Amino acid sequence: MNRNAGKKWLALLLAMVMVLALCVGCGPGEETEEGGGGGETSSDTIKIGFVGPLTGDAAAWGIAQLKAIQIRVDKCNQDGGLLGKQVELFYYDNREDAVETVNAARKLIENDGVVAILGPNNSICAQAMSSVCDDYKVPMIATNTPLEQITLDDDGNVRPYVFRAIMIQRAYVAPLCNYLYNDLGIRTAAIFYALSVDTYVTFAQQFRAEWEALGGTVVAEETTASVDDVDFRAQLTKIIETDPEIIVSPMTYKQIILMGQQARELGYEGMFGGCDTWYQVSIPVEAGPQLEGCIAIASLDINSEKLIPIQEEWLEYWGEDQTLRDGGTDPYYGYDAWKMLEAAINDAGAADSDSIRDALENITDVEGCVGLLSMDPETHNPDRELALVTIAPNEDGSDGYYYKTLGTIYGGEITLFDE
Repeated sequence: MNRNAGKKWLALLLAMVMVLALCVGCGPGEETEEGGGGGETSSDTIKIGFVGPLTGDAAAWGIAQLKAIQIRVDKCNQDGGLLGKQVELFYYDNREDAVETVNAARKLIENDGVVAILGPNNSICAQAMSSVCDDYKVPMIATNTPLEQITLDDDGNVRPYVFRAIMIQRAYVAPLCNYLYNDLGIRTAAIFYALSVDTYVTFAQQFRAEWEALGGTVVAEETTASVDDVDFRAQLTKIIETDPEIIVSPMTYKQIILMGQQARELGYEGMFGGCDTWYQVSIPVEAGPQLEGCIAIASLDINSEKLIPIQEEWLEYWGEDQTLRDGGTDPYYGYDAWKMLEAAINDAGAADSDSIRDALENITDVEGCVGLLSMDPETHNPDRELALVTIAPNEDGSDGYYYKTLGTIYGGEITLFDE
């Protein structure tokens, strides 16, 4: 698909998203708006798919990934395509719902004839899609899904057609604990999370195990039933009574903001911390004073100079669009997933699903957003650089807060920047 055609299709989808936002929301099982760059089936094209949330609360992330992938596809086609063939991009809205994700994956494979799928960016949805891709023998690269079980079947064996573009959750938890315990000297921590999300439950289990192995103490562990809950005062009151030095939480930005604001209202004076879910522009904007000094492990360094060309390309391609910022780091996950797929097709010298799968399993030193990406053939998890970040007042003296990068993490080792 050429650049103008790609932008036309994506512009149409985004227009549909805006219309849907003004209408009564559709429930699961009702018709969704579909997008895609599909054309007639041709031996001169390579068809790939994308699945992600394009409507609903998570739409900012899904649209951000789709836009990033669209740029890469169009740029690739302008340069002659892959293996001398043009690339066609097909995409569907999964509304961040597991059933919709399965339906979208089947459409991409059965109707559109894609040879690989990028996405989704939600662990529950990725788990649902993984069995589909294994059954149909079509490789997928999950974009933002740290849950370890995604690339594994029920028996703990690696799923042959399932890969991911970011590190597993344990790779974030261990350096977080090490930095808090060894560098900051913290000894007491509380955990707060929602029971409705598997990755949150797993985070709590992994944090407790890592923290106690170091010699730290978990003085409180409180939960809320759902990510839709908005009043955490009862749980936070119990936590504050135990006087933890830090409250760690894996929840997403809406809950993190509310947690910080409500904890400070209740008189909590300690620190906050977490992992990649803490890396979203709304957090320092809406709760900068409450969450100043928090510690988080992010999937990349948003302040890296290596991202500047990608950001400039985004603005040149899409104009003054806020999705790059509002989507947090998600555009870069889309970028890296595409780069992994592109490298696999070029390495294989073929664009059938089995050849792509075999090549994905063995890719090494692919140039990602902020460093090299290599795939572990035993786990289908990548090795990549992470970032240690905090929230700090703007350095130029202006009002507001921003994410400050304290150091990088590679192979589990933390390298702190000089102040």
